[in-house]
This record gives sequence, C-alpha cells and structure tokens, in this order.
Amino acid sequence: MGLVKNRCKNGDYYWVNAYVTPVTVAGKVVGYESVRVSPKPEDVKKANNYYTRLNAAKKSMPKVPQGAFSSVLFLALLVSSFFVFKENWSLLCLAVLVEVCTFFGYQHYSFKKTLLSIESLLSNSFKHPVAVATYTGDASTVGSIKVAILSELSHLNTVLCRIENSANELSRESKIGLSATNDTKFYMDKQSNETEQVAAAMNEMSTAIFEVSKHVQETADNPDTGGLFPFHQELSGQVETNTHDRDLFASS
Repeated sequence: MGLVKNRCKNGDYYWVNAYVTPVTVAGKVVGYESVRVSPKPEDVKKANNYYTRLNAAKKSMPKVPQGAFSSVLFLALLVSSFFVFKENWSLLCLAVLVEVCTFFGYQHYSFKKTLLSIESLLSNSFKHPVAVATYTGDASTVGSIKVAILSELSHLNTVLCRIENSANELSRESKIGLSATNDTKFYMDKQSNETEQVAAAMNEMSTAIFEVSKHVQETADNPDTGGLFPFHQELSGQVETNTHDRDLFASS
C-alpha cells in the first residue's frame, strides 16, 4: 500500500493510491493484483515532499524515537531547575511540580490528539455507544476505536463470505453451462454428419439423373444407337407386316 507517482507516455505524471495484494494458487504466489484510486491532494503533497527528501538522500525520520524529544526536554528542565533553585528548595520543588505537570499534560494532549486522528480515519465505521459499552470496557475514544476496528473486520469477513458464496454459485452455473454447451455441440455434430450424408446422397442422385438425362438425350439425337428407337423400328416393322398380310388376304 502506498502513494505512487506514475509517468505517462507523453512525459506527464499522475499520482495513485495503490493497494497491492498477492494472487495465490495452492499456496503459491502466481501474480499480484493492484487496486488504484485517486489520492487526496494533501496526501500527494506530503508524499511528494517525502520522496524529494528521499531522493536527495536525506533522512526523513527523526534521529530520536517519537516522543523522546519531549522526554529529553523534560529531563533538561529538571537538571536546569536543580542548578538554578538548588539554594531554595521551595522554589525547586515548585519548579519541578510545574515541569512534571506540564510534561504529563503535554503527553496526554499528544496521546489524545493521536487517538482523535485514528478515530477520524474510522469516521464512517460503526461505533455505537451501546456497542462500545458491551464490547469494551475502555474510555469513550479508545472504546470507539476498538469497536470501529471490530466492525470493519466483521464487514470484511462478511464481504469475503459473500464473494466466496458468489464464486461457488458462479462455478456451479458455469459447470451447468459447460454441460449444456457440450450437449449442444454433440447434437450439432450429429446433425452436421446427417446433413453431410444427405448432401452426399443428393449429390449421387443428381449425378445419376444427369447420366440418365445424358443417355436419353444421346439416344434422342441418334436413332441408330438402339434403345427406344430400335423398339420403335421393331414396332413399325410389325405394323408393316400386318398391313402386307392384310393386303394379300384381300387380293385372294
């Protein structure tokens, strides 16, 4: 997760708030998925300043741990007060008391400010006072933060369960669709084979008809080739013979 400055092909650049998660199959990382959204202008400004210092090889983190500066300052004030008011124990005790109260007041202020900052990040989360009272026994701000985090975790688990259920349902529907597709392909292949067989039979029939038609045409164009015309000649010969016999019978 981080703010990334990307460069365009034309030389320009743009900022994105990227969240990268690994994609695993059987426990092995096979890739990464990145979800990118537009960052806030104030976040871009802070990131740009930090990256500028980072590129200039300057350390952006303080040399002392966070909160240590106020502790060092407190100790320095105590030592200085001791040297200043060592002759007067009353003033020394008063100065130490003021410094202790100031130090712890500042620490409380810093802690409260940090809690409010964290709570502001969870402003849209569920944190009802009844839930704070039943789930935690802490003060209002700390309890609100805990309940907000718990609600976000519950919301995340709910989303993941819904995604899993939807994925299982989609997988089931996909299997049904695949089975229907295979059945359709089988019947289409069967119909295609039957169509090819019918087409082959029609082609053979057409060839046979063409051959018969060609033979008939050739016979019609040439009477001496036999076929129907020899039968016609034979029939004509019988008619002539019968006519000749009838003439002889009449003359006798």
